[in-house]
Amino acid sequence: MMRLTLLIGALSFSIWARAESKIEESHGKKYLIMSNVTMIEENSSRHHRIDKDYQATALVFGIGPSVSKTYGVHFGKYLDIDSVLLLEITGGTNDWSSSNYSGTSGTKQEISSSSIGLHYKHFTGNSFYLRIGADYRILKYKNTSLNSDLTRDTRSFEGDSIAANFQIGNQWQWESFTLGCDWIGYSAPLTSNIRNFEVVSSLDYEHRWAKEDADMYIKKGHFNLLRFYMGTSF
Repeated sequence: MMRLTLLIGALSFSIWARAESKIEESHGKKYLIMSNVTMIEENSSRHHRIDKDYQATALVFGIGPSVSKTYGVHFGKYLDIDSVLLLEITGGTNDWSSSNYSGTSGTKQEISSSSIGLHYKHFTGNSFYLRIGADYRILKYKNTSLNSDLTRDTRSFEGDSIAANFQIGNQWQWESFTLGCDWIGYSAPLTSNIRNFEVVSSLDYEHRWAKEDADMYIKKGHFNLLRFYMGTSF
């Protein structure tokens, strides 16, 4: 059994050596030249990235880089089989209303967001990757409360920020079809600006809540979750 194992090992090495070497001749002598080769599993995602130069995918579901449900597109340039430079454009909404919201009572909250970002994605293996970058984000917020005495309380603001972004995920590649997910990430604002801040209410807590919401949505960091995307690489 030991001899058979050694024989198979020697044969495998011999086949590999012939496949990854070349013979050069100089001054009547022949030299065996061995090359440094990275071995890749056939038909793996990494294998299918070998001939790819560009990527175009649609973000179909997820949260982030703004605090809202997010949809968008990615345009990528492969720097090599393990590195991609990405341009990301997103938009999304996160509207909510209380179960008793009607024309005379209840609460309704409306959030819309958009972003544009530049990211670098590095594959550490077949499909797993680390992704870092920065996003310019814009967000609009409005909260309306209809009271039983027919009065209306509103708080609203707009804001923008530049946020550093870090994510981990997996991307699988078949021929030209690309499927992936940013499983989890974090956006940390580097700069932020709040404008058109307005509170229409005589209640102190409405003013306090408006300030807290502006800080949470514009100034504070937050997680990105389950951002699924699909498209093509070519």
